[in-house]
Amino acid sequence: MKLPLRGRLLLAAVVAPVVGCLMIGISWSEWSVHSRLEKQGVEVTGNVEKSERKSRKRNSSYLLVVAYPAQSGTVQGNFTAKSEVGQAHPVASPIRVVYDPSDASAARLKDSLYSKEFQMIMLLGLGIFAVGPALALIAWRLPK
Repeated sequence: MKLPLRGRLLLAAVVAPVVGCLMIGISWSEWSVHSRLEKQGVEVTGNVEKSERKSRKRNSSYLLVVAYPAQSGTVQGNFTAKSEVGQAHPVASPIRVVYDPSDASAARLKDSLYSKEFQMIMLLGLGIFAVGPALALIAWRLPK
């Protein structure tokens, strides 16, 4: 059974804010970690223990396993890095890591720390969230 246009618009009006909220929540979480590291992060030199290329259709990234010294001892972290960062840091090479001294597992690669991609995701989430009420209004104005 095919849903009429009004029903599809109302369904999209419900789904859009939910998807928008998820995108906002994820990007807000990432932004808070970045902000905390920017203010109180400690920069150290870690060592790449594993480098694995992750390919996608348009772009690729790397999964880097990095061991870095922290106040509580050596920590091993998994980091997703852009292709150029992954290629520049093969196994056994040094790499800069910024970590939170109160939680050494909250860390980012120095080369990736100031990436603003999460801001774009947040803005896109806000846009998708705003589409919901607009679709509801359009559906409400359609004849039954």
